[in-house]
Amino acid sequence: MHSFPMLSSIPTMFSLHTKRYFACGAALRKPTSMFLGGGSAFTYQGFKCIMDGMFAKPLSIHFTEDNSPARKEDTAISPLGLPTFHFCKSAYIGQSSHGIVTWTGQVTISDANRALGVHRICTKVDDKLVCVDFVKDGIFLTGIDSFETYQSMRLVNKSQPRIIF
Repeated sequence: MHSFPMLSSIPTMFSLHTKRYFACGAALRKPTSMFLGGGSAFTYQGFKCIMDGMFAKPLSIHFTEDNSPARKEDTAISPLGLPTFHFCKSAYIGQSSHGIVTWTGQVTISDANRALGVHRICTKVDDKLVCVDFVKDGIFLTGIDSFETYQSMRLVNKSQPRIIF
């Protein structure tokens, strides 16, 4: 007798099949391949799968008082070479909403760091800079004991209809 899968196991089964699909695609793809023409879009599940894979590697979140604006070319937490500080506790939470993944960091602030003006909060995955948040006016740590950050990345497909104008 054939039985249907439990409804609660369907997302897990879909996720496993999606991971296999992307793993097969990555194995077949050559470094010089190009996708020409046509339109395509990531599904929310596909985006989650890719982000879960990326954040499976070691994650670290850092901050600095370097007030250099964020640029696509950034490879360092502090382009000016100023001291950087890392969040002692950092964790990848995963999908927090459709098309959004979230990670967090927390650090206890010592008396020596209370005078800092934080301008850059950076995320590294596998020791590679993947996200730089820039705060122009700075965040000042005076009078606080703990500094926490919640970072997120959102999928935006250009082919999706706009719901916010």
